[in-house]
Amino acid sequence: MRTIIISDLNNGSESIIPYGLNVGKHTETTVDVIHIIDPRSNHGVSSNYSDSQTITPGHKLSHSEILEREKSIHEKAMDKLLSSEASRLNYPLKVNRIIKIENVAKAFKKELQKSTDQIIISNRQIENTFFEDFEDFYENTQDIQVLVMVVPSGMKFKNPGKALFLTDFSESSHTKMQLLFKWINPFKVLLNACNVVKMKEMIEAELRMATWKKAVERYTESPALIKTNTIQGDNYIQTLINYITRNEHDLLILPKTNLKSSISNTVNGKKRKDLFFKVDRPVIFY
Repeated sequence: MRTIIISDLNNGSESIIPYGLNVGKHTETTVDVIHIIDPRSNHGVSSNYSDSQTITPGHKLSHSEILEREKSIHEKAMDKLLSSEASRLNYPLKVNRIIKIENVAKAFKKELQKSTDQIIISNRQIENTFFEDFEDFYENTQDIQVLVMVVPSGMKFKNPGKALFLTDFSESSHTKMQLLFKWINPFKVLLNACNVVKMKEMIEAELRMATWKKAVERYTESPALIKTNTIQGDNYIQTLINYITRNEHDLLILPKTNLKSSISNTVNGKKRKDLFFKVDRPVIFY
C-alpha cells in the first residue's frame, strides 16, 4: 500500500507531515510527500522580488523563474523537515519527495494512477496547500478509489484504538470496503458502526444492522472488533460530535460518495463541511 501526504509547508499551520510519516511506519508502506505548483496560479511575471543569492538585486523574475524559485524553496523546506523526522522515527521508512510544476488536477490524477492501494493524508487546514480550499480538495478526491484521511493541524500520531464508522447499514462497494479494511486491520481498531436516526427511524435501522454486520465481517480479521449501534438525535452533526467526544473515538470513518445513501443525503453541502471542521479527530473518507 502507498501513503500519500499532501505537503502543507506553505499554509502557516503546524504540519501533519510527521503524522503521515508515522502512519507509513505503522502500516509499513512507502510514503510519498507531494507538492504541486500550478503555473496558472502564479501571476507575478513581472515581480520585482529577487533572491540576493541567485539573482541580481532589482532583476524582474520571469514566470518560469518564479515557479522554479518556489519549487526550490519547497524542496529545501521539505528536505529539512523529512531529515529531522527520519531521526525521530528510528525506522527505515522509504520516503519519496515529489514536487512538480504542473496543472494540479492533471498531476494529482497521474500520481494516483501509480497504484490502486493508496491512502491520501491531508491537513484539515487545506488553504495554501496545492488545493485552494475544502471544495477543491473534495472535488479532486471524492470519485477516486482511494482512502482519504484528513488530520487536524499539528495532531500527534497515536495508534487508533476506537473508530466511529458512520453507516446507514447498506453495504458499500466491495472495492471500497476491501481497501478500507486492508488499511485498518493491522491497527486492531474497535469499529463502532452506527448511524444517527430520529426516533421514528430506529426500528428500521436496527433491522438492517445484523445483515450489514454479517456482510462486512468477511473483510476484517476479527469480527469481534465490529460493533453496531444506532444513535438517536434530531441534530445530526451535534449528536454525532457529542457521541464521538463522550466515547473517546480516535477516528471518524464515513463514505465519500454514495448518492443513494441516507448518509450522503444527510451529510452533504454545508453539513459535510461542518462535520469536516468540527470533529476534532482524524476523518477517513472511504
